[in-house]
Amino acid sequence: MVRVKNKYIFNATLFSNPYDFKEEFLNTPAFIVSLGKNPTATPITLPSSDPAENVVTSYLSAVMDTASRNMIVTDQKSITGLSKQFYNIQAMVYTTALDDDYRSYGGDDDIRDGMKGAVLESYEDKLRERKKEDKTRKLEYMKRVLEDDYSNITNYNEFTLNSDGRSWRKQELNFTNKFELSDMVKIAGQNLLLAVPELIGDQLFVKQDERTREADAYMGFPRSLKNAITFTIPAGYKVVGLNSLNMNVENETGSFSSKAIVEGNELKIAVKKVYKQMTVKKENWSKMLEFLDAAFNFSQKKILLKKV
Repeated sequence: MVRVKNKYIFNATLFSNPYDFKEEFLNTPAFIVSLGKNPTATPITLPSSDPAENVVTSYLSAVMDTASRNMIVTDQKSITGLSKQFYNIQAMVYTTALDDDYRSYGGDDDIRDGMKGAVLESYEDKLRERKKEDKTRKLEYMKRVLEDDYSNITNYNEFTLNSDGRSWRKQELNFTNKFELSDMVKIAGQNLLLAVPELIGDQLFVKQDERTREADAYMGFPRSLKNAITFTIPAGYKVVGLNSLNMNVENETGSFSSKAIVEGNELKIAVKKVYKQMTVKKENWSKMLEFLDAAFNFSQKKILLKKV
């Protein structure tokens, strides 16, 4: 690692940009070494990070298929900072992102050099076939990935890589998933109960024997998780009981908040979960449980659509 004009530079990776910091060096003691006749080693502490720098934002739009009662979901994710490390591989595997590096950085295609005639034609045929197979593999792969958040995913329909986040001008990783979820709708007479809050994904449920700690909890790095949900209300129904979806829990370890409104025929829910600290002291574990419990409880709520 070197420091240049108060910015830090690490070894590059397939996914990094200049000045990207590394999680394992956050808030770490270090020394500035000066050589010469009288060498010195000045102690410093490397920078920490802020939840506003490491953000995963999911823009979710959902509609109910009246025939199957499945939820058809489009999820566009925008990811910044250290949070990209959790998504880089899933976003770029089975895409042309890494193949395109030659064009992006002006390199030569060493494989094609010297190929002519039937050899070149055979190579390009195989390359086209591989890319075709990759599109199928990508859909299968993303379905498996999303099963960590949605055990009820029935179909994964489309993936779009909007920005791979590996250029200096556009460092945000951005991609879109389109999929379907079952068991999101329950019939209650003429009314419907919808599990729209489940769209924020699987939330941690802390068991009773895990509610006390003998050691501090290492959280990696401060980060924010945001969900902007838009659900299209079916014709002939109205949303009842929005107040139960509005909550706000915050302390020095983190926070969870949600706010729901109806605009026209759309239910809009803004959800935000923040991990404020790299390490939560064992004495503060109960405070962290406050917002973790709030997030889990929110994900279990149902929305009542009343027939009008």
